[in-house]
Parts: sequence; C-alpha cells; structure tokens
Amino acid sequence: MDHNNVSGTIPQEMGKLKSLSQLFLHENKLSGNIPSMGNLSNLVKLYLGVNELPSSITEELGMLRSLGLFGLSRNHLNGSIPRKLDGLALLYLSSNKLSGSIPAKSECLGLSISFSCGILVSLGILNILGRLTSLNILLLDDNMLSGDFSLGILILYGMQSLSLAANEMYYSIPSQLRQCLNLSMNKFNEDTPL
Repeated sequence: MDHNNVSGTIPQEMGKLKSLSQLFLHENKLSGNIPSMGNLSNLVKLYLGVNELPSSITEELGMLRSLGLFGLSRNHLNGSIPRKLDGLALLYLSSNKLSGSIPAKSECLGLSISFSCGILVSLGILNILGRLTSLNILLLDDNMLSGDFSLGILILYGMQSLSLAANEMYYSIPSQLRQCLNLSMNKFNEDTPL
C-alpha cells in the first residue's frame, strides 16, 4: 500500500497478523503511533518511511529476529535508537529527530545504514560501526557530528560508500578511506589531506 496517499493511523490490528512477512506503507500520509509489532515474528521487511509518524521507535521492533529491512526515514520520530537491532541488512532512519548512537550489541548489522539529516552528535557511533565488518554503505550526512573521526573509523576499510557531508568534522582522513568518502561541507583546515 505504498505511494497511495493513505491517511490516518496504522491499525492496531496490524500487529496481530502473525504470518505477515512484509509491510510496505511508505510515502503515504500516515500519522499517530506505530502499533505494537512485537508478535510479528515472520516480519522480514518493514518500511514506513516518508509518513508523518511522530512517535518513538519501540524496543520491541529491535527484537524482531527475522527483520532484515527496517525503514522509518523521513518521519517525525524522536527518542533513542533501539538498543538491539541484530540481523538487519538495511537500516534507514534518516531525516528524523533521533538521538544516541547505534547500540554496541547490534553487531549483526550489515550492508547499508542511513542516518542522514538527523541529529546524531556523538562520534562514538563510529567506534561501534567500526565493528560491523559487513557494512558496505554508511550515510551520516547533515547531522551535527563534530571532532576528529579518524580514530573510530579506521576499521571501516571495506566500505564502498561513506558520506559524512555537512557535519562539523576536522583533522586527518585515513588515505584508505578517501576514495569512498563524501566529506563536503565540513570544517577541515587547509592542511587536512583530502
């Protein structure tokens, strides 16, 4: 039911469809709280991006073991990122008002993560992401990340694409990362090797 201009709230009954494996409701005009989905043990793909959902992400969504795609970009979400996000291959939470960092125990995350246009302020996120050896794409542009990122990101050499544009970062950039980086609109000084 994506791209259909559906408005209103997501029915609470949606959380009772135990055999549901995919839920795509993106690019509608949905509002209200995300219903309880802790019982959807077969849910593999959940994409609710580009709506008007004002709530926070509940911890139970992070506990869905079968979930591989988790997309809530471009909503009005606030609060913290769930403490547990194991097994995800694709995580899209950009353009929200989320705070905190990716939990240290979420080491099964892979492939692609997007937190663009958010309010992440801690470079500690990079220390955690450095442990995600299967991470290929990381988008952290237009946040409020500041400081020297060279230490926390040294392990991410297998990445295909890393975007940290429009932040407040400075200092050195490891030479191994320069070919996959987008670092435009930061505050690097003229001595910083790009």
